[in-house]
Order: sequence, then C-alpha cells, then structure tokens
Amino acid sequence: MRIPFLFFIFFILNFSSYTNSFSFLKKAYKKTQNGFTIVYLEGDSFQIGYEHGYLLRKEIKDIYKNYLLNTLLKKYAPSPLKRFLLWNYFKFKALSYQKYIPEYLKEELRGIAKGSGLSYSTILVMHTFLDTMSLLRKSKHCTNFIFMPSFTSENKLYHGRDLGFYPPDDLKNKLVIFFIKPKKGIPFVSVSWPGLCGVLSGMNMEGISISESKKGVPVMFLLRDVIQNSQNLNGAIKRIISQRRICGYTITLAQKNDEAATVEVTSTRYKLFFPKKNYLISVNHYLSPELFKAMKPVYPHTKLEDTTSYKRLKKFEEFIKREEKISYKELLSLLRKKPFYSSHLLQSILFTPQDKEFFIFSEKEKGWIKFSLKDFFKGYRRKKEIPLSSLKSEEIIVPYFVKEIETQYYKKQIYTYLPPYENRLPDKSVWIYLYLPKNIKLPPLLFFLPHSQGVSGYIEENLAKFLTENGFAFLALETGFQKYHRQYRKFRRNLSAIDLVFLYTDLIKELLKESQNILFWIKKKGIIDKKRICIGGLSLGSIVASLLMELTDIKYGLFILGGADLKYMFSNSKVFKNITKQLKKKEKEKLWEEIKIFDPLNYAYQLKNREILMINALFDRYIPRKCTEKLWLACGCPIIYWLLSGHLTSFFSLGFVENKILLFLKENLKKEKLPSAKKLQIKASTEEKAHLHYEGEKVKVIAEGKHSSYEKKLKLGVEIKEIFNTPLSLGIAFKGRWEKDLRYDLKGKLMQDIYLKFWATRLTTVKLGLSFYKYIR
Repeated sequence: MRIPFLFFIFFILNFSSYTNSFSFLKKAYKKTQNGFTIVYLEGDSFQIGYEHGYLLRKEIKDIYKNYLLNTLLKKYAPSPLKRFLLWNYFKFKALSYQKYIPEYLKEELRGIAKGSGLSYSTILVMHTFLDTMSLLRKSKHCTNFIFMPSFTSENKLYHGRDLGFYPPDDLKNKLVIFFIKPKKGIPFVSVSWPGLCGVLSGMNMEGISISESKKGVPVMFLLRDVIQNSQNLNGAIKRIISQRRICGYTITLAQKNDEAATVEVTSTRYKLFFPKKNYLISVNHYLSPELFKAMKPVYPHTKLEDTTSYKRLKKFEEFIKREEKISYKELLSLLRKKPFYSSHLLQSILFTPQDKEFFIFSEKEKGWIKFSLKDFFKGYRRKKEIPLSSLKSEEIIVPYFVKEIETQYYKKQIYTYLPPYENRLPDKSVWIYLYLPKNIKLPPLLFFLPHSQGVSGYIEENLAKFLTENGFAFLALETGFQKYHRQYRKFRRNLSAIDLVFLYTDLIKELLKESQNILFWIKKKGIIDKKRICIGGLSLGSIVASLLMELTDIKYGLFILGGADLKYMFSNSKVFKNITKQLKKKEKEKLWEEIKIFDPLNYAYQLKNREILMINALFDRYIPRKCTEKLWLACGCPIIYWLLSGHLTSFFSLGFVENKILLFLKENLKKEKLPSAKKLQIKASTEEKAHLHYEGEKVKVIAEGKHSSYEKKLKLGVEIKEIFNTPLSLGIAFKGRWEKDLRYDLKGKLMQDIYLKFWATRLTTVKLGLSFYKYIR
C-alpha cells in the first residue's frame, strides 16, 4: 500500500503545481503570427515575469545554452579556464547592476527565473548580453531617425529604428514581440528576445516610442521604466536624465504627432536634441562635440570617418536634402538599404506613434508586417495629466506698504497683501521683505524663498545684511501661515494625515504662484536690474525656486538643501514618512497624482544650460540625498557643495554657505573678475625673511624662511581645500628651526603639523590638528 500512496501524493503535488501555473496564465498567451512569436502578458510584476518564463521556458533555455554558453563563451574564450573566468566576470557584473534596477523589475526577474526554471543570477546575466558585445569589441550597427509630420506625405510622425550587433546568427530568428499590460503603469509593446524583460525598442498606449543607440552598458531596464511609466515626452526625459547611469548611450524618443527628442548621455552629463529641421538622427557615436570627447577610448586606432556609424550619418544627411515630402514606404525601403542595412541587423522597425501602430520586417516572410497596439489593449483610457503651466500666474498685485527700516548699509521695506484666489492655508496673507543697498541704482537681486517655517532672523536676515553690504538687493517672501507657524501648531495637530500632507502641497503651489506675481511686481517697480536676478531657496523654498526657474527665463539659480522626485521624498523623508504610512491606498494615489504636477524633475532639463549653485547636507534625512542627486543629474551636474551635517545642523555652516553665495552672485550677476584662483605670491619683508605662497583652486602651497646670525627657520606646507566639495580643508606642514642658545644643549627643533580647517563664520575658520616635534641636540 505504501507505493500507491506515495504515487498518489506525488500526483497531487504535481497537479497542484500545474493548477497554480495555469491560474497564472489565465490571460497570458503565446502564438505565432507572420513568422513572429507573439506573447501577451498581464498582471503584477511577479505574475508578468512568471508568465514570461513559463510560456517561453524552452526558448529562454535555448538562448542561454546555445547563444550565451556556446556562441559567446566557446567562440571567444576557447579554453575552459577562460570560459570559467569570463562567465564569472559576467555574473559578477550582472549582480553589481542590481542597485540600478527598480524593485518592481527585480520582482519580474524573479518571476522569469521561477517560470523558466533557471536561476535568478543566470537571468541577470542574460540581461547583460549587450554588455558582452561591448566587451568583445564587436561592431554595433544601430540607427534611429525621426521625421516630423511636416516632412512626410501622410502628415504623420515616423520613428525608424535599425538594431544590429555582432554576432547576430543565433538571435535573428528568435525575436519575440511582447504586448504587456502591467497592473501599475501604461500598456506597451516591446520587441525583444526570450528571457529579457528590459526594452530596446518599444511603444506605449500613450503614443511614446523609444529606442537606443548603445555604447556600453545595457540600458534595457531604464528604457523599460520609461516606456511603462511615461505619459508624455517630458516625463520620459525626466526619468532618463535623473537616473544614476553607469555608462553612455543615446536614446531616441517620439510622442504621437507633437514632439520628439534625442538624449545623449554619459554617466554624469547629457545633451538634448529637439527637431529644428523636422527630423532627428542618432547613430553609434555622439553628435554633441562636447560628449564626443568622451568616446576617444572607443576609437583608439580607428578614425571616425572610417566607421559605419559615420557613413550612415552622411548617407542620412544626403537623403534629407530632397525637397519633396517622404512617404512611409520610402522610409521602410531606407531601413533595408545600405549603409543602414547590414548582415548584423536584428531588428528593422518603423513606429507611427499617432496611430499606435508599427511595421516590423520579418526575415521569414521577407516583408514588412504591421501591428496595432489597439488590437491588444482594447478599452484603455488615458489618464488626464495637468501640466506645470497650469500653475503659471502673472496676477497684478498691489502690496500694502507696512513700514521701512533704514540702516547704514540698506533700507528694509515690508509689504503685505491678500491673494485674489482661495487656498487651504489658515492664513492667506503674503508678506514681502525687500532689502535695498544704499547709493546703488538698479542693483542685482537675489529673490529668496525660505523654508517651511518662513523667514528667520538668523538665516534670511543675516544673509540679506551680508549681501546688501556687498551691493546686492535681497527679497524674501512668506505666507501668513509660515510667518505665524507657532500659532498654528494646534491647528496642524488636529488635521488628519491626508489633510496635513495636502496642506503642505498647497503651500508649495501658493508660494509658486505668489513668487511669479511678486517677481512680476518687482520688475515693474523699476528699482532693481531686471536682467540680473537670481532665484534662490532653502529646503521647501528650494523646491519652489527650481519650479519658478522652470516657469520663467531667469538664468541663475541657488538651491540650498533642496531636491526633487517628490514621491520618493514624501515616502522617505523624516518629516513625511510616518504621515504617508498612515494614508490609505486611495489617499496615497490621490497624493501621488497631486504632487506629480509640480515635481521639479518634470522640466529640470530646461535648467541644464543655466548657472546653478547647489549646497546640500551629506546626512540630510529631511531631503534624502537620493532626491538631491536626481535634481543634480537632471540639471546637468552643476556646482554642488556638501555640508558635513544634517538638515537642521547645517546652520553651523552658515558662514561657509554665505561666502559661496556671495562668490556665485559676484561672478554671475555682477560679472566681476574674481581674483585668479592660481596665483603666486613672493614677499620678502626684510633681508632676513621670505614668504612664497602658491594658491590654486583646490591646493595651497606654502614655503617660508628666515635666516639671521642667531636663528634659521624653514616651513614647507601644503593644504587641500574643500575636500570632496565640503567645507573641510586638510593640511600638512613641516617646520625646522635652528638657533644658538647657550642656555640649553640644543641645536634646533623639527616639527610636523597635520590639521583640519573648517569655516565657523563667514570671516572665521577653526583649525584642529596634531603636532609632532623632535629636538636636535
């Protein structure tokens, strides 16, 4: 009886496993159409991954064994030892990419591993096969172009895409067209291979098409994140430029019939191209001269003119010289002609984002096949998105003059008024503090927005006095809710979690609107120089300042303790973390929709070519460091200084901050030629003494000496200033002294000093160090 019983248990377990798999595949399916494998997936991240792995388990294992292990490893690493080392290197590199992969995509990878029967690390390695191509230094053959409607005979935007790399033989006939409907996000199509959840070529139901021209590390995860979560071109650009990048690549984007862009990125820099002449082109080298310098290692022994990338660019430039409009049939033909076509080609696609359709060339059918996203995602409704321009305001305000205070260096004027529209703030008044330097006509202005608790005497008042002494006007504003924040403590405590969060989102919107109105008012008043204005902000004010710059043409910005990506900030900030945890699911969704409108990341690319100074705290828990880094990347990596403090303790570095602000304003608003950072000073006060100082931007070298009949001195030192862009300086000095002293049996003394120096106030530095000495007898 034991054997039948064990057989019964085995049958039940297998049936249970089968039914679980079947329940996952209720809506997912796989079919063959016109020579292509079509796979439809739907559900949450793990479910989509499991469906993917289960439906394509044979194909995934085939690519793993026959392509990765045989074609790549055996062909390019003949010996077993080399194959072992190369495979483990790929595995190590794949695991190192995990920190760059969003959590929901990690879940999908786990689902693919579970469904296919392969390990998670193997699936990760499969996602780095493009990196393998770069390592083997085989040719890449990617071309992307966009023609705007005015250039095409059908009056439609077309996005063409050729993808190729070496060796293509084992991948050319294994393409899969994935139609994916995620539980969270926008349905999309991706043309890829079995086992890959990332995107190389795709389009979503919002009419965003995307493709890349690769130069190093795979960007499949980034493109997948963009295509699944972007409703418009600005949202797509935001996600690309604000992400931590490992290497360089070029991404081509199109949106329905309206807009298109090419984003060239390195690990820290980026360049945006918009269609100026009704077209865009990207190949395998940067078109930006600035970024092309970063590609010198790619062409160490080859001239750019000899590459296929250059030849394709020149062929395209010849093609667009035509005067007549181009049809989609001519574009299909262009994608299959040399030099665009090559034996390395794996994908040829033409997207029409307006119709949510695409043409793809079938190697089996030897012709173009048309697909429509509407056939797979029926009933999709687009969510309405409110643009930042909805918060634009130029209301004519008439502030009431309260009083004026006059001192030796400045005049302080205070104004107040009530906004003409309603908001949720308990005190709707707005207060303006204007500091004007004496005896200066039309001074440059720092327009400053304070933190959530308004203008303080220690920060804004001190900064205003310091700047007016140096010839700058200063304007700060606050709402009545900020001015009397202590009186509203009980009011805030009695609010529900959702009402409290929305109170602060309303404060951001109110400050943004009133900032525009006051900026319009101060320009019209004619007491400051309209062309020399800098917008600055602290903490919450910094968020508003970055939004204000995006809505205006002000060229100079100053962001102190600021950041972006408000969803992450509200979820992880010490201030809002516990509050957002109390929110219900629908309340959270409502909040995310609300803050999406005024997230600084949305249009931060507009600030790339403007002069910006960022000062942030290294251990800030109120504005997480990740939020700061995202804004920094999106703004094109401007100058940034890190204070060795938290958010609240950063006021100890106020002197350092004020000095940096003054230098920034002098350099940009006054266009003053600051003292050269590199200077050599030689001074001999008497015949016996000599001082030699060399001061660079980051290093200071000191040599001093004295020679007399009774004493000889020598000092050699070096000081590294602002280590890692912090207020700290590190120095070391060697001193020697020789003298004739009959009282002691000593010939001299040798000393060594090691010290740290930091700013205490704007005029004072504190030095902490150790001294070591030795007497010479």
